[in-house]
Amino acid sequence: MADPIKVLQLLGSTPASTYTVFERDQVLTHGQLNELSLYLNQQERLTRTNLVGVGVISGLDLAVEDAAVTVGPGLGITTDGDLVIRPEAVRYTHSKPYDDKQPQYAPFFPDGKTINKLVELTDEADPLGTPLPTPLAKQDWVVVLLVETSELDPDLCIGENCDNLGRKAMTKIRLLLALSDDAKALRATFQPVSERARSLPDMLATRPQLNTAMSNTTLFMSRYRDACNEVLNALNDALKQFGQDFAPELKSLFGSSPVEAWQLRLKDIFGQITIGNAQLIYGFFKDMVDTWNAMVDALLDTTAILLPGTSAFPKHLLLGSLQDPTALRTAFFPSVADTGAREAAARAGFLVRKLQAQMDCFFVPEDTVLRITPSMGEEVALEDRAIPWYYKPDISTQWNYRLNKRQQSETNLGYRANDYGGSVRARNPLGSAIAGYEMFRVEGHLGGDVNKVREELKAQVAQYNLPFKVHAVLAHNLKKFIRIRPQIRYTDLHRFHYLLRQDVAVRLDEGQRFTSKFSENMQAAVQQKTIPDQLENVVSVTQVVQTARNNMETLSAKAQPALAKTRYTAYREETRQTAWADKLGDQLQMLGDVRSKLGEVARNDIVSPIDSLIQTTHPIWLNWLDDLIVARDDREDDKLLLSRFVGDHPSLDHLGGTWRGGTLVLLYDDNGKVVGDFALPYTYEEVDEPEPEEPVLQRPPLLRPPIKDITPVGIVRPIKLDLDSLVTSRIDTQFAVSSKKLDDRILALNTDVDNRLKFTTSNVEGLVKGAFSVKEATGAAGLGGGRLVATGDTLLDELAQDVDYKRQRVQTLVDLVGRTDLTVDQRSKAQNMLTSAQGELGAAVGITAEHVVASKTNTASGGAANVASILAQSTMLVTDSAASTKLTAKLGTLEVAATDQNQKVLIGGLKNIGAIRG
Repeated sequence: MADPIKVLQLLGSTPASTYTVFERDQVLTHGQLNELSLYLNQQERLTRTNLVGVGVISGLDLAVEDAAVTVGPGLGITTDGDLVIRPEAVRYTHSKPYDDKQPQYAPFFPDGKTINKLVELTDEADPLGTPLPTPLAKQDWVVVLLVETSELDPDLCIGENCDNLGRKAMTKIRLLLALSDDAKALRATFQPVSERARSLPDMLATRPQLNTAMSNTTLFMSRYRDACNEVLNALNDALKQFGQDFAPELKSLFGSSPVEAWQLRLKDIFGQITIGNAQLIYGFFKDMVDTWNAMVDALLDTTAILLPGTSAFPKHLLLGSLQDPTALRTAFFPSVADTGAREAAARAGFLVRKLQAQMDCFFVPEDTVLRITPSMGEEVALEDRAIPWYYKPDISTQWNYRLNKRQQSETNLGYRANDYGGSVRARNPLGSAIAGYEMFRVEGHLGGDVNKVREELKAQVAQYNLPFKVHAVLAHNLKKFIRIRPQIRYTDLHRFHYLLRQDVAVRLDEGQRFTSKFSENMQAAVQQKTIPDQLENVVSVTQVVQTARNNMETLSAKAQPALAKTRYTAYREETRQTAWADKLGDQLQMLGDVRSKLGEVARNDIVSPIDSLIQTTHPIWLNWLDDLIVARDDREDDKLLLSRFVGDHPSLDHLGGTWRGGTLVLLYDDNGKVVGDFALPYTYEEVDEPEPEEPVLQRPPLLRPPIKDITPVGIVRPIKLDLDSLVTSRIDTQFAVSSKKLDDRILALNTDVDNRLKFTTSNVEGLVKGAFSVKEATGAAGLGGGRLVATGDTLLDELAQDVDYKRQRVQTLVDLVGRTDLTVDQRSKAQNMLTSAQGELGAAVGITAEHVVASKTNTASGGAANVASILAQSTMLVTDSAASTKLTAKLGTLEVAATDQNQKVLIGGLKNIGAIRG
């Protein structure tokens, strides 16, 4: 039995290394010719696999329909060097068996004996074809392209006669369907760098947990140390795996595996963490993560195969699964001679060396020169950012692959550009255009005094017109350690405070001028004997008003220097020194007492400045506003603590600088030393402006009359003096009438008239004494049980008690109407109540007087004299026009009806008082 036909692999054995060189007239044999053909064929195939690559180069995509599959045009190269060219798409609707009767391809016989289950795609014109099953997309098949290279021997031999026709080499492209499990075994058996890189982890730089619990520098450091520890552990695991999977490459680069040395160096760097460098070392670990990820990314791009060999997929290419045409496809593995592949490999090698350079060049800097370097954010590769200050200058040649390749490493921007011979731009990065940079590194500030660092930063920001702000917060929970705060946070509270100070100053000034004029008027009234100098509760009216004047002048002189200050802090300092408001209440109480004591002889026709000063609460408002300002400042100071600041600004992050248009936040300890920094993606800054000086406010003209044009007090002649005058006038009138009658009646009536005059005079004097010397006339001071009078007439006593009660109510309402703190509506209601009360009082006076007349009570002496006093005082308070008119009419009627001379004098006096007050 003849051997089965096999699929030939031309690179499956050692490539031919010799061939015959033909000479003239040489006799050629078939072996010599085949030798040359094999050499050329193998060289061509080796050129494809080693200088171009292997796999599906492009195209050969599947389009799966319900009952058909189309293989698109494309190119590919098998590992045996077969060039597959499919110029057009071919649609297949049928299939036919593919078994071991076909040329045998060793990968289809996994056990060497039995062929995998396979069918060959064909079309409806093939008589052996059957329609593909539907739906095709649910079938567990994978399309396999087979380059079937075989030799056919067409010789026909009968006995000893043979036609030596030679063998024919044939190549046929077949499209087969294989089960997915079998297809997986047909995948490439070699692993390029990219395949091994897939198992390397994608590293993450753990973010420190910044929250409101960070109340001191120890907690601040621990958060960054914890984050560094997590990164360190992840790096150790990743480096260990890297050393195992890429041992040949590491040995090629370093002579031996450097992984253990790297792990020891990382541990050493982690052990250097302190409060002052925690963020700096965290920045280094973030750099390591960035370089690691960039290295893995470059390794994933390193798909080239050095000397791929022939066993991976010698005569076949996988084109994809019917269920997922993108799965189970043979990738293209370019040659190491490919430009892109060479670039990816070179970049990966550079980044591996950069990992070691970063560890070798790291150190904890002690520089104090503050520098701002334009850079880019973490959205770009680490190599495209400025070199941080915690690397030695030697890092510059291992920082940026592109610049290293161009031999332009000196153009890297960085803090140490002067040390590594940086270019002109690198040495003066802020001296040229910076619009292309998204962030700015700030370095050389750690350990410095926060005030000096802040001022120097603000100076550089102003000098170079840099687009970010500078702020500072304290890493402590005690506000007493705050070193940087505005001189004053000037708000509308301060402006309102200034207005109230001016208001109080005006009130004090008007009060002073008022008391001066009041004192002059009262002293003049005493000198003119309009009022007595002595009152029942006042030893000397002139002394009392002079003392009030002196006290008011002293108060005003003490307060005005503070109130005149146009700056709030100046007012506070002056107030602290003079303490002008400490006894303001006592002094105003004294002025109120003077007003009360002199109420008998002094009357305000308008609300006086003293009344206004006594009633106003604006001095208290000044203290309240001071408290509010202090409370607000205290709340604002809370925002200068790290724990509060983190809560207010959750976007806070450490970048080693800050964003364009952002804010650099300096972090300092309780000694005022900078221990770290943060960045905000927006501007935030407490404006520290000089305290403004408010303008001196001028009093607008004509809005109110000046004090000099106001009569501050009306002199009130005492009721006793008014009644004495009225009684004297009445007696004179009666005496004149009596004299005239005596002249007319001559001597006949002389004795009778004398008796009447004596009787009348006695009664009038009784009225005066009864009305204004109640205690002496009646001994009423000795009454008890709340009784005002004791006449022996129970009804009269009750009527007098009712009149006095109504008098007190009217007096209370008079005082209420005179208050300045009432609203218009309140004042109107109070006035209505006063009018009603005066009507009731007038009616009560009339009823009581009527009872006196009807009972013919003698009010000249005894307990009834107190009744006369109550009626006189009450009549004085009936000022309402309607009530006064009604009372006067009532008294006029009673005067006519009175038959007793004493009653006529009493009723006439009351009527005259009512006429005067009404």
